[in-house]
Amino acid sequence: MSVLIDTNVLLRRTQPDHPHHQVAAGSVDRLLASREPVHFTLQNIAEFWNVATRPAEHNGPGFTVAMVRVQIELIEDTLELLPDTPRRGLVR
Repeated sequence: MSVLIDTNVLLRRTQPDHPHHQVAAGSVDRLLASREPVHFTLQNIAEFWNVATRPAEHNGPGFTVAMVRVQIELIEDTLELLPDTPRRGLVR
């Protein structure tokens, strides 16, 4: 069974001081250990960038651009991209 990881899980996994860090990191580790496909989407990356670079005073972690780039590279290296595809039968 393949799994699509929610952006919030990806974010909490990168924040060791967050109360949900251990649950997020442990969950992803268990999924990866199962050897089943674990996916992310380009939407996840856009949401991750948006939230991760948000300053702490605006309810974000306040990561630098360099920190976010490193985390996105880890996501891309660890998880499988689920590409966007057009919906079939869509009336144009």
